[in-house]
Amino acid sequence: MRTAFEREGDVRSVDLPGAFAALWRERANGVLSFSRPESRVRFEILDGAVVGATSSDPSFDAAEVLVRAGKLDPAVFEGRRISRGRDRARFARDEGLLTERDWRWGEKIRAVEILSDLVGWLEGRYSFDAEESPEPGEIRVGIDRLLLELFLRSRDREFVHQSLGAVDAPLQRAADFDEAFPSLGLTADAESVAAAIDGRATAAEISRRVPPDPFSVEKLLAALTTLGLVHPEYAAPARTRAAPVAEPPRSAPEPEAPAVPRAVPVAAEPPEPELIPEPELVPPPRIALDETPAPSEPRIELPLSPVADPAEPEPVVTGWEPGPPDPMDQPFAVSEPPDLLRSSRPGVSPIWLLVALAVAVGTLLVLRSRDSGTGARPGAAAEPTSSPAPTSAPPTASIPAVAAIPPPPTAVVAIPTPVPTAPPEATAVNAPPAGRPQWLARAERDRRALARDRRTRFTIQLELVCELPSVEEAWRYDRGGRMWLLVAEHRGRECFRVFWGRYATVEEARAAKSSVPRFFFTPTNVPAVIATRPLLP
Repeated sequence: MRTAFEREGDVRSVDLPGAFAALWRERANGVLSFSRPESRVRFEILDGAVVGATSSDPSFDAAEVLVRAGKLDPAVFEGRRISRGRDRARFARDEGLLTERDWRWGEKIRAVEILSDLVGWLEGRYSFDAEESPEPGEIRVGIDRLLLELFLRSRDREFVHQSLGAVDAPLQRAADFDEAFPSLGLTADAESVAAAIDGRATAAEISRRVPPDPFSVEKLLAALTTLGLVHPEYAAPARTRAAPVAEPPRSAPEPEAPAVPRAVPVAAEPPEPELIPEPELVPPPRIALDETPAPSEPRIELPLSPVADPAEPEPVVTGWEPGPPDPMDQPFAVSEPPDLLRSSRPGVSPIWLLVALAVAVGTLLVLRSRDSGTGARPGAAAEPTSSPAPTSAPPTASIPAVAAIPPPPTAVVAIPTPVPTAPPEATAVNAPPAGRPQWLARAERDRRALARDRRTRFTIQLELVCELPSVEEAWRYDRGGRMWLLVAEHRGRECFRVFWGRYATVEEARAAKSSVPRFFFTPTNVPAVIATRPLLP
């Protein structure tokens, strides 16, 4: 499979991420066009950066990207006349309905999503016109940033491992690593990954010992490998970016032989081969990691706060999680708290054990008092004068003491059990389904429940997913049955919109946004508060 675009060819014959990386390294110019029966894609490349990205799929419009991210309300276009062919996101920006910051963010993410969809094509043709030089526009995104975002937001382990290569081979840096890596604008956590690339450690060893988690480290290493900044020990070193190729020195021209008369035949000697001196092999110097950020590129930070602050600067395309994931974002099973005196027999409460013990003690004391009264009667016949006192005193003093030992029955019944048992219906509803038909049935039940619920007016949309593994992975972060979903059509596919909670007011929904697991907050996806009425047909 080729790692560079030719003038034209089949999509399946070229490694798309590697070919895009080659355009970045060569600072290439030109126009890339991709086509298949149902869609068209076009990338405009200027000096190794994308200055334009378009797709015939309307779901990749910048307005649709902003709506899915919760940055643009589709209701703002109602009642407004937009000329045919005009970009809706640009129209919203020009009319003051969208900030410049959000518009630029949507254009960048649009290019990322188009590239992500293009990598998954199984058929189609491409053409590359290197003679056409596009004009610079308002948006300019480096191909290195697009590829970094492509890998960092991917959940496909097979795609990441295939791009990374052998994980048991030592990783080495390219000659231009020191120059190119700081320009990527990654945070200190990514720099700790780069510092571990010492020429001896393998990708598996680096991913095990460097935070935040093994798969995130593998994604970064795969992106660096695709960009040619690192390579396995067995692979040839990557060429430096846009480095001029030095021609080998040529030997001085041979002096021409003097003319020889035709009558004297002279045997032609074979020409001596041109001597090209071999390049001197010099061991590469040890590369020290530059800890200072590039002056023109700010560090790329992934926002930690679940609620976006309008005063923050515009988020860039690429992000890196600074630190290990929050424990609340990890899947866990809710178990019943242990009882202090749990009986080995099912259904027996510790309170009733105490009641039974008190009743047994009371019964024993009553029996003893009766025995002591029966033994005092012979003594009463021998001494009639002292019989009334001992006969009446023991029962009177013993019976009230026995009656005060057991607690009142009503107080015992009023004490609730430590962990109430959930109804069978609730358990069945909250349990994740096992297959796609079951997920569809679950979505239909949630839709009917939303139609019957007159109190719910708002919810928090977590994400839009189409693959069952993504739905199942998202459901691992459910907390007390707060997650629910509905069926949605996306690019001709049957997908699911995943939601968090049901709220009566928008203030209540915004306050509950802080309870959303940070798993759902990525550079390209931010859970948003939306109204539930448009969700119903």
